[in-house]
Amino acid sequence: MFKPLNMSHTFFSDEPVEVLPKRASVYTSRGEGFVTDTTNLFWISDGGPHTNLGDMLKWDQNFYSPKLGQHSEAIMMLFLTPNSEPKDDGRLHANEQFVFEYDEVKVYSYSGGWLDTSTLYARFLSSGFSSVIMCNDVSQNPIEY
Repeated sequence: MFKPLNMSHTFFSDEPVEVLPKRASVYTSRGEGFVTDTTNLFWISDGGPHTNLGDMLKWDQNFYSPKLGQHSEAIMMLFLTPNSEPKDDGRLHANEQFVFEYDEVKVYSYSGGWLDTSTLYARFLSSGFSSVIMCNDVSQNPIEY
């Protein structure tokens, strides 16, 4: 999935002692200082990919010009199609992303905080705008920014 998009710095880490070159460590505040905040669970899952901002740009561009699979446009339409009942706030869920309206514009977003990071990735497909916030302080909430 990453290779066709030329995402050369994105991978799943399933080895707990693996040294991850060029990766920032993650910290959380404790008392008046900081401590390392990491996991000892290593498996392939929705919270397992490691990436960087450059590769996220490549991932993001696939939503505007799909390249994955033989029928990339059809695959993308399936991926973007909500498959849940609306939440109390009207949000829908579509394959690990939320779908909702913001100022009458459809937004697709993913936020997470597992594996040492606080992240927010939001796409406004109709306007061609995306936003990515990657933070290595799990005490922060990117949605507030």
